[in-house]
Amino acid sequence: MSEGQERVNRNSSLLPTLSPSLIREGVQANHFLKGDNIGISNNLLKNEIGLPSNPPTLLSSGKVAFTLAEVLITLGIVGVVAAMTMPSLISHYRHKVLETQFKKAYSVLSQAMIPVQSEFLSCPASNAEDIKKLLFSQFNNLGIQANSNLDYDNFKTYTKQISIAKIHPNCFANIDQVAEFRDENIIAADGLALAFCLNNTYGNMVSIDTNGIDKGPNAYGHDLFFFHLNLNNCNLEPMTGQWRDCTEDDRDCANASDSYFGYKWTDGNCSKESDASDNGFACTKYAIANTCPDGSGKGYFDCLP
Repeated sequence: MSEGQERVNRNSSLLPTLSPSLIREGVQANHFLKGDNIGISNNLLKNEIGLPSNPPTLLSSGKVAFTLAEVLITLGIVGVVAAMTMPSLISHYRHKVLETQFKKAYSVLSQAMIPVQSEFLSCPASNAEDIKKLLFSQFNNLGIQANSNLDYDNFKTYTKQISIAKIHPNCFANIDQVAEFRDENIIAADGLALAFCLNNTYGNMVSIDTNGIDKGPNAYGHDLFFFHLNLNNCNLEPMTGQWRDCTEDDRDCANASDSYFGYKWTDGNCSKESDASDNGFACTKYAIANTCPDGSGKGYFDCLP
């Protein structure tokens, strides 16, 4: 056997078995053997030996990379998911902030009430001035500003609608023009606002804005909460009912059995379903208990509207 024939036989033994169609295409394309190389159709060879016809893009370093289209599609999917989840995440964060602020404010107020309860065995309206002075003195270490001007433009209900009725136990409502009320307030360095007011028949009342007038939402049950001092033992208790000015929606308010000289007594509302102008005024008890008013079993601030 000649040397050239031996070389061809040796090269042929190293090649994969080719089908007749593959051989025929090589002949038609005038491919031929040259030494250790063979020229054949790339796509046909890939099909024969099981390689993908469109392999992943290879960088010069030999690593697989994504195409621009694939990157853009992925970014688009991420953007859609973010747009769907971000509002919920932001709302959850805001509610957690309000919860933290309420717990801090309620703790501070409760601590301030301890010497008041020790000093006064009962808290009738006749002792209101002395009670207020002792209570306010407990906030001196918070960097307070006494008798600051808290001029709210408006108040919002539990569902964040503008409240159209003046609720008198709201000590922030500029009600000092009413003879039987005297309202004063303080602002702590961290923004907590506290107001004290009095009704000669109902007693001493305290309202708190957990984050101050300049930070929203200034809504009942969100950052505005209302308490009164029990007449008999000075315990700090949440307001559950209130009286407010009659509105145009209150038909025959002036002659109703639950009204008096244009003021209407109402049971407190705290509901996502209510459109009452005092809705949310009675939410304080739910915030203290950390219970959702709709009975769902969630925490109070987890179910804020």
